[in-house]
Amino acid sequence: MTEVGPTRDDNGFPFWYKDSNGVKLELCLDPADPYCGLIEEEEEADPATLGFDPNLPIQFPDNYPGEAFYQMAEAEIESGNVSARGTFALEASFNSEVPAVGDQTVFGRVRIRVDGLTPNSNYTITHPYGKDIIKTDAEGEINYTEDIGAGGGFNAALNSRIGTFLKWDPSVAPAAPEGYIGDPNVLHRVTGGYQNQNYFRIEGPGLGRLGRIQTNLFSLMGKISTTNGLDIQQATYSQTADSGFIDVFVLSEVDQNITVSGTGIETTPLAGRDNQYFAHVPYTGAEPPVEITVTNLENNIDDPADDTIKTIKPVDRIIASANYDTAAKTLTIRAKSSDEVNPPALTVTGYDGIIDPSTGQLAVPDLTVISPTITITSEANGTVTIPVDINNVSAAPAGMN
Repeated sequence: MTEVGPTRDDNGFPFWYKDSNGVKLELCLDPADPYCGLIEEEEEADPATLGFDPNLPIQFPDNYPGEAFYQMAEAEIESGNVSARGTFALEASFNSEVPAVGDQTVFGRVRIRVDGLTPNSNYTITHPYGKDIIKTDAEGEINYTEDIGAGGGFNAALNSRIGTFLKWDPSVAPAAPEGYIGDPNVLHRVTGGYQNQNYFRIEGPGLGRLGRIQTNLFSLMGKISTTNGLDIQQATYSQTADSGFIDVFVLSEVDQNITVSGTGIETTPLAGRDNQYFAHVPYTGAEPPVEITVTNLENNIDDPADDTIKTIKPVDRIIASANYDTAAKTLTIRAKSSDEVNPPALTVTGYDGIIDPSTGQLAVPDLTVISPTITITSEANGTVTIPVDINNVSAAPAGMN
């Protein structure tokens, strides 16, 4: 995988993950969709025990599965006394294993489970995401799981071995269902494995004349993403006695049709380059809009119900500088809000200081130890973290751009 998409508002997970072939997969979250394979192992359990009833609408976090998948690929081998399963998944779950806001995690999983092998012996296992040499335990079993990305940010899953997504081999009939990389209910050959390792193979003692067993048939689930989504990185306002402006910064896929709107704002398209979008938009009225709406119309321009819509409250922008005079042992901070009509109070975190509104300055004397950065927050909810310059010159005045 090479890229993770914006975050959804409805469940807090990324809209999609993309591989180096440009394949984007989204979470498959419809219990009625036969190609999703959702709650496959738990569908017979009591919904009261699961905390998720597939017969009711999915609602995060009250009625939401404890795990869902961008990709789920499994291969099984039964040969004599040997039973083996390989699982290769990009999984969305929760650190506490219970759906909760802020506890979301995504990880790439490689899991190998085998029994019936020779005890205390090394076996080489080759699969679409690499090759592993694993020693059996005293019972002749292998129980190996590698989860990369769990507990980290959503980008952490990009470091897993789930690199390029698998797809049904198009040279083998039938073709994958439209909009999916495969049908998990049908075993099928696949493509996309590392160095064309599109099979699951076990090599070692006790595995017949060839010393190996293998299969090239997989159960494969993955839904191709049709929603590009967006992330609002920042929305700030500035106002003087004469004018007011909103600056909005957005991330999405390339070539999207993204607009911003709100009270006192004309609906305005954002300019884009690569996956970055920006707009500098005037607003009317004595105060900035309480909330602005950013919409990605490109997801399905013919069906507004499929648009991605996010809202955000604009905050003020803080322009600041900080300097530590090593001779005087004084930290001098200059800061100014972008709101010149109703200047909010500015507080310096960690120094219990408020910027003097008449001078735009705070001086903290008698400091022998300082931090490399300081954070300034505003009553209008703006915040900025800036580095501290170290020299014997007072901090330069901070001005508006």
